Order: sequence, then C-alpha cells, then structure tokens
Amino acid sequence: LLMNAPADLPAWDGGAPLVDLLRPALARRSIRVVHAATLGAQGRGVLLVGDGGAGKSATTLAGLAAGLGTAGDDYIGVSFEGGEPVARMLYRMMKQDRSGLARHAGHAVASAPGEPNWRGKIEFAPELYFPGCLAERLALKAVVIPHIAAGEEAPALVPATGGEALRVAMRTNLFNGSLAEGMHFFARLLKLPCYRMTLAPDAAANGAALARLVDELPGVDPGLGA
Repeated sequence: LLMNAPADLPAWDGGAPLVDLLRPALARRSIRVVHAATLGAQGRGVLLVGDGGAGKSATTLAGLAAGLGTAGDDYIGVSFEGGEPVARMLYRMMKQDRSGLARHAGHAVASAPGEPNWRGKIEFAPELYFPGCLAERLALKAVVIPHIAAGEEAPALVPATGGEALRVAMRTNLFNGSLAEGMHFFARLLKLPCYRMTLAPDAAANGAALARLVDELPGVDPGLGA
C-alpha cells in the first residue's frame, strides 16, 4: 500500500489500520475479515451484524458495561475450526459517539477523551475502562441483529431467520471479496441461531439482556484449538 503522505490514507484507516491489506493476507489462512461486532464470555459469544447506525457499537459497549467481553467492535476475523465459526480479534479499539457514551453516566467511559473521527465517533481503547474485556477469540454460538426503535421502554430479543440475518450481513460485507464467496461464507455462518434485538434507551437494560443471552449459550467444544 503506497501513499505519498498520511493524509492520503482513507478516512477509516485510523480506526482499522491497513484493513484492505489484512483481507487477502488472512484469506490465505482461511480467515475472512467481517464487518461486525462481538460479545461473549467464557470463550463463547455472539456476532452482532447490522447496517451503519443500527447500534452495533452501542450494543457492544452496553455488553462490556454488563461484564461481557469482546473480540472486536467493528472488524473481526472469522474462520471455521472443526466446522464451528470462531471470531478472532483484529483491532483493540472501539468507536462510539458522544450521545452513546453519555448513556453510561457515572462510568469513566462516558467522558472518554478525544476528537470525533470521520463518522463522528470517539475512538478509544476499551481495556482502559473495562479491564480484561478483550478476548483474542470467541467461539460464535448465535447471531444478533440490533435495531434501534423509538418508543421502546425495554429491550426485546426475538428469533430471526437466517435469511434476514444474511441480508443484513451482506449489505455491510458485500465488497469483502467476491459476491459468490461471500454468500457461501455467510450462508454457512448464519446456520447459527439468529435473533433480532430491539434496543431500549436504557443501556444498562440492553447490557443485562445480552448478558442473559450469552449465559444461555452452549459451552465451547473442548476440541477447538486456541
């Protein structure tokens, strides 16, 4: 990747350095770069998929505040080990806008310093505010599609079809490789149980709902390698 000056780098490079080079490099190891977020505990977790502005970062932050961990908030690597999908951490940063941070009033993350990036979000290292929250890998056991809905007082999780999750995932991952390859990859990945999550204004309630979901996930197959 040759640039005449740092200012020539694409706007998103600050939050996901060299992601366009990671794609082919990881593909050689059968790892696909996926635009998604993750939450989990005890080595297993969920994949969060959604359009920009759907609430993936807010959902991830709510999960961290509820004691969950993450293998990535924006870009992650996904591979299949023993036929099971596994998320691997690529970046150790998170992004959230000021209004989203403000929902955690009373927690130090609410006043995370920094200037907004090109998408109006503050980029910060989550381990500064939630020590031990980063997971190098998570065995994926379910897919969650977060959705912001006006007037909802409590979060709700309802089953979604794999087709619905596939349409959402492909909208933000269409150009991460060939279309045919992507359709095959996500069709395989989205055989996992899928849920649509309506987010409430109360971040703590959203985090508690996610913690309950993760607690109910099946355990990790001890045969999966590190």
